[in-house]
Amino acid sequence: MTRITDTTTMQNGHAHSNGHSPQLIAITREVELDSPESFLRAFDGLPRLFWQRGTYASAFAGAGIAMDIRAAGKDRFTQVRRAITEVAARALIVSDASGEVRPRWFGGFSFTPDGSDDPLWAAFGAARFILPRYLLTRVGGFHWLTISDYAGGDREARLAALKAEFERFGPGFGAAAQTTAPSSPAHGLTERTDRETWMRQVEGAVEMIQDGALRKVVLARALEAEFDGPLDPLAALAQLEHSYPTAYRFLFEPEARAAFFGATPERLVRMDEGELHTGALAGSAPRGATPEEDDRFAAELLASKKDRHEHALVVNWLRETLAPVTRALTVGEAPQVIQLQNIQHLYTPVRATLKTRAHILQFVERMHPTPALGGDPQAAAREAIARIEPLARGWYGAPVGWLDGDGNGEFAVAIRSAVAKDARVRLYAGAGIVGDSIPAREWDETALKFKPLLGALGLNGAQFSVLGAQSAKTVLSSEF
Repeated sequence: MTRITDTTTMQNGHAHSNGHSPQLIAITREVELDSPESFLRAFDGLPRLFWQRGTYASAFAGAGIAMDIRAAGKDRFTQVRRAITEVAARALIVSDASGEVRPRWFGGFSFTPDGSDDPLWAAFGAARFILPRYLLTRVGGFHWLTISDYAGGDREARLAALKAEFERFGPGFGAAAQTTAPSSPAHGLTERTDRETWMRQVEGAVEMIQDGALRKVVLARALEAEFDGPLDPLAALAQLEHSYPTAYRFLFEPEARAAFFGATPERLVRMDEGELHTGALAGSAPRGATPEEDDRFAAELLASKKDRHEHALVVNWLRETLAPVTRALTVGEAPQVIQLQNIQHLYTPVRATLKTRAHILQFVERMHPTPALGGDPQAAAREAIARIEPLARGWYGAPVGWLDGDGNGEFAVAIRSAVAKDARVRLYAGAGIVGDSIPAREWDETALKFKPLLGALGLNGAQFSVLGAQSAKTVLSSEF
């Protein structure tokens, strides 16, 4: 297997290449491959990515780097948008597939404009988008492979070289790739924020809300584990597919052994030719042990003054944000309850038709962070998080997803997620704080939200209930 290296890096919208007048060339053909997972395993050690929206028939798996776009600062959304738009305007796309199969850039943004200097987040930066060298698109029962190259030089020679590469992707490609054996925790689980500290943080946030400084703020905490070998994010994704089939499952591994992955239920925005889809997801309750208990928890969630208030803040914010730029806006009349394996949420769908054509990153910028992950008002909530919460969020709670050269795409909010570097992994969970929030209950809510990733990583979440009853920093590995 040929090891792929970057052909081009774009920093702050400026392209650098060894050739003259670089141009994107992409070729798409149907291939007979087993699955996105076996495809990705064949590229172990290279940058990899994966994206799938719930049970939707399409899935994307990418490997290698054709383009690497990075940006930082308050205008990082604009930098990325301009860089991709400029490249796409001159691209040569040769495809045997429908319009659903095309080159896509995958990546995300950090929660804060300048990213994080935490070593776990070093590979991600404030914004990073990758056009994979090899992109496998699964549509229904068919697989299409797009090979992309961004460089200078003779166009005909480059086209011929790309066409020749398809020869290695015959039936059985990746079939010999072995599933990595799950690693075991070697040094236990560490609380980045202990219970007592969390209580003080929530109490401080509630005081700010009651004093009128803001209406809501989302606080997060994290757990860390050290494994006895490099983490296998593909194994975790496979577990998440089984446990959380309706969520967005994603993997961004821009450098070998540096991965951000998860299964988030929260769409930020999807755009397709001027049609925009989003929604409000706020307010949580546990699942019941029986159907009757499940129904009771759902009814209590719908009747909860605290949760309905938290949810209404997000719905109203979406309506106010989108109304000025849309000619048709449809908002669900009342929240509905959506159920995941271990948690239930209040959800209100929102659909809009734009007045004029726009780029998806314009809305990603406008909507981040939503009240569901930042707070309300936006600016006051961001300031409160920076003052109260010492945690390095990195890409947690921020937009992750994909976009094409026409400005269409889909982004989710990166919750129920974890970041890993080699054998170390950090899991994140947050809770929306409003005026009548009770710190102990918010702690329990975050504990519930950790369960998807704990289970996917082979950690028995039931053993971690002690974290809610002690302030000790570490649970010994013998308790797993």
